[in-house]
Amino acid sequence: MKASGMLKLFLGAMLTCILLCAAGCETIPGGTAQKPFSGFSAETYRSEKLCTLLTKEEVGSVLKVKMAEPKFFVNECTFKPAQPSSFISFNIQISTDDGSQFNYNKESGRTQGRKIVAVKGIGDSAYFDDSFLNVLKGNVWLNFSTASHGRQPSKAAIKALAKMAVDRIQ
Repeated sequence: MKASGMLKLFLGAMLTCILLCAAGCETIPGGTAQKPFSGFSAETYRSEKLCTLLTKEEVGSVLKVKMAEPKFFVNECTFKPAQPSSFISFNIQISTDDGSQFNYNKESGRTQGRKIVAVKGIGDSAYFDDSFLNVLKGNVWLNFSTASHGRQPSKAAIKALAKMAVDRIQ
């Protein structure tokens, strides 16, 4: 192939990539292009805004522990107790998904023998994967979890907090 042919091929490939990015599509390595988001997106909450879905008072009230200000890091908001406690943290993780990874994770959990329990009334779809609550709303996948040195908060408490948070996503 001539150098000019290689240049045209390279420029064509580069232009295609630029157009896809400009159109707002997201690609997954080894996957296919996803449709641009409509309405709300995980990107909106992939910042300290994720920690505004719940207040420390709401989390503390439901979990019966006085909470400190939440901290955001990467794609996760962590609420920790204000005082030393056997309860370690309540976490909200966020990612973008068209439902395929969410459903794959659910089926994979079943295959691996984890306890998968469907949850009604939160987002478009929700399930507990052992003690983690996964919720899909539009293209936003939220994972709610707790960590403790003692007894874990009830699934009802985690579900109540998740419902409050998911209902606030716009």
